[in-house]
Amino acid sequence: MSPPLQVLLVVPDTARRRALARELGELGTFLTHRAASDSASVPASELDAAIVQDELPDGTGLAVVARLRAEAPGLPVMVLARLNEGRVVQEALRLEVELAEVPPRTATLRSFLEALDERRAEAIERLADRWELSDRERVVLALAAQGLTYPMIADALKLSKNTLRTYRERIARKAEASGFDQVLQQLGRRRSSRPPR
Repeated sequence: MSPPLQVLLVVPDTARRRALARELGELGTFLTHRAASDSASVPASELDAAIVQDELPDGTGLAVVARLRAEAPGLPVMVLARLNEGRVVQEALRLEVELAEVPPRTATLRSFLEALDERRAEAIERLADRWELSDRERVVLALAAQGLTYPMIADALKLSKNTLRTYRERIARKAEASGFDQVLQQLGRRRSSRPPR
């Protein structure tokens, strides 16, 4: 099961934006925002990635990318552009973003999202190492970070609710958090009452 990713999609054409959102949804992605132009109200720190079209109506495509890069330097960004435009390619390379042709191919989107999954798993593993979590605590944390609800985690691991609660409390204590939900917030996840797609 692919974890739901928080992706900002900034594409001016409504039909293209809807088609891309539908395709991303089929690949297991949860879109936090769909916008026709820059959506500065979306904090980059809450995103796993952004997909931005270069040609926005207000001319801010690469400016949006630069803002996102300034707010979250490691944020993966894909710029949708006509790859025959040298200026766009040079600026995208300077900003260290991935380029894709407009409209992007499904395989291109899939590989971008798979790289995000790997990046998230590596970040969780680094935190688990820092917090010195046991193997079982790591599994509980990884499943919760993927958006699984507590009953789903308990069922998947064949744990009682009380045992799962104990694991969550241990993880929170080791992470020096007030509770497990705060740990998930540190990972950029909110506990969800509905199962992921």
